[in-house]
Amino acid sequence: MAGLNHVEVDEALEMVRAVHRSGVTIVLIEHVMRVVVGLCQRCVVLNFGQKPGPGRASGDPSRSACDRSLPGEKYAQRMAAMAERSVLMQAQGLRAGFGSGPVLFGVDLEVREGELIALIGANGAGKSTLLGALSGLVPLMAGGSRWRVRT
Repeated sequence: MAGLNHVEVDEALEMVRAVHRSGVTIVLIEHVMRVVVGLCQRCVVLNFGQKPGPGRASGDPSRSACDRSLPGEKYAQRMAAMAERSVLMQAQGLRAGFGSGPVLFGVDLEVREGELIALIGANGAGKSTLLGALSGLVPLMAGGSRWRVRT
């Protein structure tokens, strides 16, 4: 949403919210922190193909720097609600890339039913590669993922 003006961002946010309210789980790549904080339930940060260690500044070692931007009480409520939902996708130790050079280095990710997650990081951090690896468009070099399939 970085190239949109404020009105367009608000319209796009409402469209994403409407899709999410319909029960769709969403993982999105976003750079605009106003969107991340206002929309997402959880942030996943990538840095040079890895998830950085847990943030310590918040006093909660399980919260990433991005998650610390979410208000503490609101974050705790979101996480408690999500913990009760079933796991939709679980990836462990993903190592993926192009040719012989990996872009991802042992990434773990769990997505629960109905979550709305922001995947953030600098250009070249591995965000698109992660989504490509999860969807099967980028070949895995190691690790794997499990998906719960609805029938």
